[in-house]
Amino acid sequence: MKSGRLIWLVLAGLLGSITPARAEDGATLFAENCAACHGLDGHGQTPQGRKIHAKDLTRSQLTRGEIARQIREGSKVKTGKSVMQPFADKLSAAQIDLLVAHVLRLRK
Repeated sequence: MKSGRLIWLVLAGLLGSITPARAEDGATLFAENCAACHGLDGHGQTPQGRKIHAKDLTRSQLTRGEIARQIREGSKVKTGKSVMQPFADKLSAAQIDLLVAHVLRLRK
């Protein structure tokens, strides 16, 4: 783990939950990068989401780490076809952390 990321994680733990401004950043990132398939509500019932069988994020049981990995690495179906692009080259670690927090807030 990079030391900068470790420091950020420690500070986030010490400061508690993400501030409202940071939560808004997560929602904005989600709208810009994820909502086309997962929908703003996370249910995956957009035309593109139905086409690729996007996960209903409100019912997901993935851990924080598993969500982060899927955002970084993308997702493939058993045939190896990519159904979700990887975002590791597009988003910073801090942005991925904001997205993970937003996805967790979508759960019922």
